[in-house]
Amino acid sequence: MLGSLLIALAVAASPATTTKSKGKSKPASTKKAPAPASPAAEPASEEAAPAPTAAPEKKDVQPGQKPKLSMEGLGRTPEEQKQLDDLQEMLRSYEAESRDFKRDVQLLVEKKYEEKRSDLAASYEKAIRDLEVSERKDRLDAIAQFEEFLQRYPDEPRYTPDVMFRLAELYYERSADDHAVAMRAYEDQLKRVDPSSNAPPPPEPAVDFRPSIALYRQLLERFPRFKFNDATTYLLGYCLEKQNDFEGAQQAYHDVIDDYPKSKFVTEAWVRIGEYYFDDYDDPDALPRAADAYEHAIRDTKSPLYDKSLYKLGWTYYRQDRFEPAV
Repeated sequence: MLGSLLIALAVAASPATTTKSKGKSKPASTKKAPAPASPAAEPASEEAAPAPTAAPEKKDVQPGQKPKLSMEGLGRTPEEQKQLDDLQEMLRSYEAESRDFKRDVQLLVEKKYEEKRSDLAASYEKAIRDLEVSERKDRLDAIAQFEEFLQRYPDEPRYTPDVMFRLAELYYERSADDHAVAMRAYEDQLKRVDPSSNAPPPPEPAVDFRPSIALYRQLLERFPRFKFNDATTYLLGYCLEKQNDFEGAQQAYHDVIDDYPKSKFVTEAWVRIGEYYFDDYDDPDALPRAADAYEHAIRDTKSPLYDKSLYKLGWTYYRQDRFEPAV
């Protein structure tokens, strides 16, 4: 349709080519021209020449402004001018409808995309929930089997410490999962609280790693030569830290450093100590202790925590106004 409109505009815009018949030219007169009059016979004053007409002023088109299409001055009849105006109006209407159609299509595509995305998210969430349910069942079955083993063989030196170590990890996973479920319920309760009311918000659930902590301590006490006691000590400190027992956690981290100097957990223990003192704004000696911990941590250049330790060390220097070593 747009092509036919443009063709009609082009045909109507071409000038009319009506031809006029020309008559035969008259032969030149054979009479001699009269002699020019004497200067005396000329009138006393010559007739003034007409003043030249000024060219029409051109109006510039401002940036971003479309030039106004006009057929004036092209020799069109009123009927032809009306046809051209109608065609131009049809073209403008078509362009406006095309823009509206494009916008409607875009909105439809976006709506379909959001619907598809919501469907995929819902299906993924269902799959994740089903997987979590399956993992919880498997974890509970493993916990029951390990607990039964410990009841039957509480002091078997080859297998009991390994079972205790793995059971403590399962306790940790169970506690973390229970806390995650409780946090989701807590967030739902917060959404239902009326902001305009003066009702206090529900208490935030706390994580409970006490079963893991108790088992780690039993393992260290009953089997001091267990091959994974460096990891046991570090995990004990980590669980204590998450329980907000920072003094007990610091002691466990220092036990890793002192009792197992070649352990891979030594660098992580130093980083944990540095993080504790870095966030302690009440102790005036906290920043020097944090710097000391990070300085020990960066000695292990192959550790995955090396970059973080170096960055936090520079930040600690900066907070101490030690700008040159910080840079």
